[in-house]
Amino acid sequence: MLPRQKRVRRAALSAVGVTMAAVVVALLVRRPTIVKDLTVVADGQFGIRLWEVARNAFARGDGFPGWDRSVCAGHPFVGNPDAQLLSSLVAGVFGVHGDVMARWYPTIGVALAVAGTFLWTRRALGLAWLPALFAGALFGASGFLGLHTAVRMTFVPFALIPWALWLAHEAERDLRAALGLGAALALMLIEGGLFPFCFALVALTCALIPRVFAAGVGVVSRIVAVAAITCLLLGAIKIFPVMAQLARAPRVVKDLDAGPFTDLIPMLGDADRGAMPGRHYHINEFRGYIGPFAFGMAIAGAGVALILKPRRIGLLLILIGAAVLTRGRFADWAPWTLLTRVPVFDQLQVPSRFVLVVDLAAAAAAAVALDASMRAVKRRALMVPLLIAAVIAVLDPIAAGQKILKANTTDAWLPRPDPKPARYHLVAGDDFGRMATYPGRNVGTPACQKVWPYPEGGGYAIGDVPQASADDGEIARADVRQNGATIEATLRKPGAAHLNQTFDPDFVASIGQVRRSAKGTLDVLLPAGSHRLEVRYRPKGLLSGMIVTSMGVLGAIAALVFLRKRAR
Repeated sequence: MLPRQKRVRRAALSAVGVTMAAVVVALLVRRPTIVKDLTVVADGQFGIRLWEVARNAFARGDGFPGWDRSVCAGHPFVGNPDAQLLSSLVAGVFGVHGDVMARWYPTIGVALAVAGTFLWTRRALGLAWLPALFAGALFGASGFLGLHTAVRMTFVPFALIPWALWLAHEAERDLRAALGLGAALALMLIEGGLFPFCFALVALTCALIPRVFAAGVGVVSRIVAVAAITCLLLGAIKIFPVMAQLARAPRVVKDLDAGPFTDLIPMLGDADRGAMPGRHYHINEFRGYIGPFAFGMAIAGAGVALILKPRRIGLLLILIGAAVLTRGRFADWAPWTLLTRVPVFDQLQVPSRFVLVVDLAAAAAAAVALDASMRAVKRRALMVPLLIAAVIAVLDPIAAGQKILKANTTDAWLPRPDPKPARYHLVAGDDFGRMATYPGRNVGTPACQKVWPYPEGGGYAIGDVPQASADDGEIARADVRQNGATIEATLRKPGAAHLNQTFDPDFVASIGQVRRSAKGTLDVLLPAGSHRLEVRYRPKGLLSGMIVTSMGVLGAIAALVFLRKRAR
């Protein structure tokens, strides 16, 4: 057999083995058995609700939702910084229920985390096959990733951080990987991952700084330039509408969270730890449990990485940099304080979330220790204790994570078959704990699940009543759809048609002029007479973003073809 055939067969077997291991770990990490209740409010239902908005919008012939009518009496969908656009498109086009997405989306995310960490540690850190797989399994099982991919769907893109690190390494030899790096960063943004995107940039910076001295400024600059341009072009479909919304309603983040380095010990090693002094967020924001076995291996591996192979200093910078950032705003000169003064990063909060990057670096460092130990052991029989320790190190956080999930959450559940949709109207929000069912019921609520300070209205009509009224006139019909409304109005004199929803300047009317009422609701100024009024939502930046993203896709394909031909 030719050497090339051997390499292909070995690569295929490796890919199959890693995929199987990644799926097994992901299935072990994901949520407990489904029960017929939906109790995870707020963050836990955010992704499910958006998937349901998209699914029901497509089912009713409204296409992709630009506007979300399920909460806040309506607010932007594509302009929402945390909305998952690509997975929502999948849910809408294929009619996938939100609870099905809620089971498989984080499962796929954890599997990607395992595979990506394997590739990064195998290629960039030079680990053997088994230690690299151990690193992937440990990161996939780590407390923060396991908990937050199960509850906060917008955090699933965290799984792409090791992929970004691997692609950055490969880009030194093949510029096509830099295109892949830009695509991975764009995917984080498109899937609502501001936190994963910013965290990935921090990890990449730590990894690339030593490469400036080893590979040269030119090589690193070329990687950064290609990745940045690719990211901006491919991510324009999300970036442009979000920038337009944030220009009107910027997120003002005041984060005073701070703590000592010693907080990392309970974060990584105590699954049952309660609140911490100086920390103002929920305890799950601090859980990055990897367990005492992996914690000890990571400490040993960090030393081994520096002593045996100085080229792994990037790993240490990632570990130290993330650990320092978890301390938060402990001083005016603190790294977190300085970081959050940078545009884009100024939208960050909850510094303890950097424990996820600590988990990733710690998993890689623990794998370095395992790799060094396996290379030092000459007899196969002596490897058995090492393998047992590795298995225990992975199973420990899996068991701890399942215990926490079973105690605090249940799986999402939506009624089957879908409820008969009502004529769209607003409900009081007394059942806000089941807001993921609102899109299927075709109702909304003035109650808000705030993700940024989008301007609110007031004085909404609650109940199955007409969703529009008129000054000195009558409304014969008010048909509310996902992205607009059709209103038949007769006015005896010039006046306004009042829509029972939040105002947004991106609504356009077929007749008259859109304006914001004194209550913050949507009004349309109309002349006297009978009118068939069409109101449609046209998100600012969406069309230009689609054009730029389309150009980016075509440009990336052309660049891949060109680079492939040049490599031959």
